[in-house]
Amino acid sequence: MTSVPSGIPPFYAGYQPGYVANGSGSASGGATPGVADIVDVRAPLPSGSFTAEAGDSFSVHELFSAGAKAWDTVERYRVALRDDPVAGGGGRLMLNGQDVTDQVDFSPLEFNSLLYVAGPHGTKQDLVVVARAGTPVLGGGLTNIVDSPAVQISANVTGSRSINAASALRTQPGADEANFIKIAQDANLYTGISSTKRPAVTTVGNFTAEAGDSFSVHELFDAGPKAWDTVERYRVALRDDPAAGGGGRLMLNGQDVTDQVDFSPLEFNSLLYVAGPNGTKQDIVVVARAGTPELGGGLTDIVDSPAVQITAGVTGSRSINAASALRTQPGADEANFIKIAQDANLYTGISSTKRPAVATVGDFTAEAGDSFSVHELFDAGPSAWDSVERYRVALRDDPAAGGGGRLMLNGQDVTDQVDFSPLEFNSLLYVAGPNGTKQDIVVVARAGTPELGGGLTDIVDSPAVQITAGVTGSRSINAASALRTQPGADEANFVKIVQDANLFTGISTTTRPALTTVGNFTAEAGDSFSVHELFDAGAKAWDSVERYRVALRDDPVAGGGGRLMLNGQDVTGQIDFSPLEFNSLLYVAGPNGTKQDLVVVARAGTPELGGGLTDIVDSPAVQISANVTGSRSINAASALRTQPGADEANVLKIVQDANLFTGISGTTRPALTTVGNFTAEAGDNFSVHELFSAGAKAWDTVERYRIALRDDPVAGGGGRLMLNGQDVTGQVDFSPLEFNSLLYVAGPNGTKQDIVVVARAGTPELGGGLTNIIDSPAVQISANVTGSRSINAASALRTEPGADEADFLRVVRDAALYTGLSGATRPAVTTIGQPDAPTVPLDALADAIGAFRMAGGTTGAAALQPSSGQTYTLADLAALYPGAVGGSRTGAAATTNPALTALAMLLDTDAIGMHQSAGDRRARQSVALQAYLKTS
Repeated sequence: MTSVPSGIPPFYAGYQPGYVANGSGSASGGATPGVADIVDVRAPLPSGSFTAEAGDSFSVHELFSAGAKAWDTVERYRVALRDDPVAGGGGRLMLNGQDVTDQVDFSPLEFNSLLYVAGPHGTKQDLVVVARAGTPVLGGGLTNIVDSPAVQISANVTGSRSINAASALRTQPGADEANFIKIAQDANLYTGISSTKRPAVTTVGNFTAEAGDSFSVHELFDAGPKAWDTVERYRVALRDDPAAGGGGRLMLNGQDVTDQVDFSPLEFNSLLYVAGPNGTKQDIVVVARAGTPELGGGLTDIVDSPAVQITAGVTGSRSINAASALRTQPGADEANFIKIAQDANLYTGISSTKRPAVATVGDFTAEAGDSFSVHELFDAGPSAWDSVERYRVALRDDPAAGGGGRLMLNGQDVTDQVDFSPLEFNSLLYVAGPNGTKQDIVVVARAGTPELGGGLTDIVDSPAVQITAGVTGSRSINAASALRTQPGADEANFVKIVQDANLFTGISTTTRPALTTVGNFTAEAGDSFSVHELFDAGAKAWDSVERYRVALRDDPVAGGGGRLMLNGQDVTGQIDFSPLEFNSLLYVAGPNGTKQDLVVVARAGTPELGGGLTDIVDSPAVQISANVTGSRSINAASALRTQPGADEANVLKIVQDANLFTGISGTTRPALTTVGNFTAEAGDNFSVHELFSAGAKAWDTVERYRIALRDDPVAGGGGRLMLNGQDVTGQVDFSPLEFNSLLYVAGPNGTKQDIVVVARAGTPELGGGLTNIIDSPAVQISANVTGSRSINAASALRTEPGADEADFLRVVRDAALYTGLSGATRPAVTTIGQPDAPTVPLDALADAIGAFRMAGGTTGAAALQPSSGQTYTLADLAALYPGAVGGSRTGAAATTNPALTALAMLLDTDAIGMHQSAGDRRARQSVALQAYLKTS
């Protein structure tokens, strides 16, 4: 499987190293250093959900598992339900026909027979489970209790059954999905013995199609190069979407075999999926089955792959990820586009052949009529002149927005031409269509042996690479180096800085300067920020950077109006600044509701007598956005030079001080972990030292805790800090003893409040002060008073819950209490619950607080080019969005991907369990983010 971008521009995010991603209650490492070390959430988070039909029965021990050794180690299971306060619940726990919803403790035998029965349609219910180890005593109790972390999933009664809970389903499905559910259930049954290697199925993921399109099923799902030797059967079934309907079919040699489940490898190779009518959706599930053939045609020693499900959405547009599987002849409007993608999957060479590779700037935005150099949008690498004989290029209009862009070569329209020589490709221009349109561009680099007549033999194509040009009226930074249109005065400086940074990259052995940034931030109207606190070129900048280049650009929709100020003078139109000037440069935010881009480049070079530079080497251009929302985000607090009002003065002072008192270079700063953002009921009391922790050695190292609250400017706040019955909301500094007794009291229903904490180390003085102060990074979480209490803050809750959730919260709190001694091994519970998609839509991630854009690297087949001191690790975010095009679902047990969990926490700052941190900007590391579609 190869990959193509999935519709969002590539972007970056910075994070503080030294933290551990923890999305499921236990610390997780990762193979990629840094990416998995973004945040530490030390509390269990909701572990996702499954969907059901009203009244469905599920085996609880199939929803939750304590592992293969559970019979030897687990003495009790603790189970509780909780109704959703808005949607309601009504589900029940049943044991041998009896309602045991109010029972908490179950023996392993009882747990194995326990059923969860879903409530009425439209309801939602949380299930929490803890596995308890201990030493049995004669009276039936336990001593030496050690609980697993609590694991919570949610049952959503939507009328549709999700594949991840199929193995637990005990209700007999209707004929409309009996085959679908049976395949998924069998795949969880035939897993082989522990040493057996199960088959594995990969997929192109969810795709879109036109009505009646035919697709080769074995091109949509692939069991790998050894499948002919190992797989004896393929099991396939369809299921209509309960809301949109389906109507697709499975066809084999002209016969409708939609109701057939088992197919031989030969039949599977000829099997077609035919999409239903426009507007419908249909799930396709496939399992690869290994086994020993019997004489009568059956199998013994059966081992199934995990069930893999994708969705075909009949939208009227064909997504590129399924292009190689398409067997319908496309219309003239996209024939070239589809053919290039299909050919690229055909001409892959023999196994030892090295295919060409094409990198790309990624999806980009443009103004109407903009011209772009195609070879600056797509790059086959430094060896392309020696290895690539042809480039294949095609355009495709968006079926909804329209397109109208063109390919131009030496003044001639060549939109319908597919093949271009390297010389032609170097001169090829893409001209964007009218405003509001969108167009896909696909490129393949073709290697081969030239023939006398001009043809090629021994053809080997690169994977097809597709990007999308969205004509929004705004030019994205990633395609600025390719822009050949002269920009207007409103963004001429902005574009010039970016283009120059792509030109002055130095020779191959040159080390480019590197910039770190706080990322996108929010501000109040008129706020002033130190630009050198927003962007930093590192500790050696004074020795290596000769100029900083800065420009602003107003958002074409929201407007801007911000300014650059230097010693009281407006220098918005100035580009070049000396290091001394850069250190004094201020950015002043525009009016409320506006948005503005800031771009900065650090320039190295050899000074000349006349003031110029030779041997110029620029850093990659780094762009962030200032969004004037009326609320100040914590990540830019250290740069703020405006005096805040009393309502947030303490919060911002704590953050600014934490960025000031970082210690000398060899100093180890204190570190805080947190339960993350949480939800509460009005007036709930929480122990602050259970919401934030400075670790086991805090009593020996931390001398003060600094705490402040800040009300949400829209929802309001009203929460308080209470110490021994006294309101201490206005107090900032607390001793460790006071911190241990400090309570946070949530405000009224519907409000939201930020809590910021810093742990301070130092040397105590006789008068009570501190010298040699070193602060931890400031950590901010939000308390959202929704009327529902989230699981992650349950151990901190000091309010007595009502009867409707007393058992639920007691199970969670006990699990946080009974963790065993330091050397104890806690039980662990896994669940079929698969994490829900982040609350931030996929196409909005690049605008999230803390994200930034950069020009100077490319994404796709080529690795991102790291700058000095930076490693840009490419992460595929598509796995976080299983419902998006390119996503997929599986019937296998949920697994935690630490890197992706951490990235979700980094960007999804409002979600439960997430947090924001304002640490040393020079310590921030960068990761490149891009969602991809898989193609075969």
